[in-house]
Amino acid sequence: MNDCEALKMKPAELENAPSQVDDMHLKDMGYRKLNNYIDGKTALAYALLYRRYKVNPQSIIEMAPLFFTLLAEGSLASRRERLAQITDAEARLSSLRNVGDHLSFVLATYQVEEGAHEEEASINNHDIFGKNVAAISFDLGYDTSSRNPFADYLRTLASKIPSGVVETDPTGSDYLLKTDEMPEYVLCPEDLKGITDGEYWAEYALERGYARLAEIPDRLMAKDATGDRVAWLISRIPKEVREKADAETADFLSSLGGSNV
Repeated sequence: MNDCEALKMKPAELENAPSQVDDMHLKDMGYRKLNNYIDGKTALAYALLYRRYKVNPQSIIEMAPLFFTLLAEGSLASRRERLAQITDAEARLSSLRNVGDHLSFVLATYQVEEGAHEEEASINNHDIFGKNVAAISFDLGYDTSSRNPFADYLRTLASKIPSGVVETDPTGSDYLLKTDEMPEYVLCPEDLKGITDGEYWAEYALERGYARLAEIPDRLMAKDATGDRVAWLISRIPKEVREKADAETADFLSSLGGSNV
């Protein structure tokens, strides 16, 4: 029995607002509610993942601890491999030390040795965000506003996936999200563009929950129905919401001196 069957819910219902399923009944079945909100982009990402892989949001949520552990340990393993290479290179370079001759600059490898010890301690302490790396790293350009070992690992994995499936740092800025030190990301951007034709308000409707992927009529999902599909999505946004958003945009542009930038 899958999660939807156990909960007596259809996959599309998992896109919706909190269900009316009896909380006590769920508790008796061993379920617990996560009392957290997610933003519209994340909610839409779950719907896009279901559309692409046919995996229910409930299943992804339940598997999230495993997914995160695999990624965290993969990141630490990658760091161990790099550290082993650095340590080996440092040992070979150190063997060339000879105090007083013209190659005495090789003595500077002590910094590598000290840094390696701190990196080893960081890894052993499961410091996935690199909060306790060597101090010299900061002197040499390590910037925690845009970099940390785990974020860099995720970016590396994303770079190996075919274009159009995962995009990190979509705005062009590599500043990390302040709340969790992760890179910004977009999932299935090509799929979303195919649905909304890149129209801002059509995407807005999906992100804000005024329209849901599962609710789009089948006839509007045909390739030759793009215009009608986009119009349908936009039509789901209440008039007062559009008017308020347009007024706020006008006020913002006015504050810039009428700039259209």
